[in-house]
Amino acid sequence: MKNKHLILLFVPFVICGCAKTSELYVGNAYDTGNFETNFYSEHEDIDKVNINNVYEVNTNGNHYISNPSYGQEIKGLKDEDKINKDGQNYEWRFDTPIDDAEKGYGPSNNLTSIDNAFAYGFLSRLYDGRVRCDGYYANSRVQIDKSGYGTFFPRQMVTSKYFAISLRGQTSCEGFVNAATNIDVNVKFYKKLATNAYDVFSITMNGVNIPSNTGGEASLLLFYFNDVLLQPGISLINEFTDIVGMEVFFTLNDIISSNPNDKATYGVPSDDRHSENNPHFSLMIYEVLLPKSTWR
Repeated sequence: MKNKHLILLFVPFVICGCAKTSELYVGNAYDTGNFETNFYSEHEDIDKVNINNVYEVNTNGNHYISNPSYGQEIKGLKDEDKINKDGQNYEWRFDTPIDDAEKGYGPSNNLTSIDNAFAYGFLSRLYDGRVRCDGYYANSRVQIDKSGYGTFFPRQMVTSKYFAISLRGQTSCEGFVNAATNIDVNVKFYKKLATNAYDVFSITMNGVNIPSNTGGEASLLLFYFNDVLLQPGISLINEFTDIVGMEVFFTLNDIISSNPNDKATYGVPSDDRHSENNPHFSLMIYEVLLPKSTWR
């Protein structure tokens, strides 16, 4: 991840150049060591653009979630997408961008390796191939509540085969270790039109099961665009081009701790960081991938 630094007299700032907008953050913003102040809720004004059409699509089960250990396959990958240069399955836990390129899943499919424009700015931490917490802690993920986050891409996506996102849950309290967690995930892709308006492809995945409070181990959620945008009654795959940005949202449906006393002790976690009566729940996003995509 390459961040551009500007040192000003008296007040230190970090300036991260990022495509449509410039992000200005004071000190260690979103990496404070305090859970409550690490929520990232920027949308870079992508949520304020002029919308032409919104296409609401449910994956209808055409998505896959897995948290593979060493040597296990990543669920949902087609045969041609799961084999590394050695003819073996990609190793999920190998995620050092240089050492594990063409061997580990993240370093072999990350957006920075497709186009170096993704190597700059705060959100470059989501494009560098580090798919889990391996010692970089907050520097390797983005923490969101249900209000989500959004961004313009530094390039315009022409084609893409599938979408994948590495994530896990986390609460602000000490309980709920390795808790079974059920969420709905919504991803919106923005297509720029010649009229300067935008079409939005809003894709929802219901009933996604992930672990929470795992100490950094993350899961991979993925779907193929052909499976989702070309279903009975849906024919949007040919329209899915000229994508300039995206948003990610989620809703917490349930969290079940292995310790039945946790809810009584800590309360029921809320996916709204403004809630004052409950511990807070967040989605920790480690990587956003659009493997085999083309850009201009």
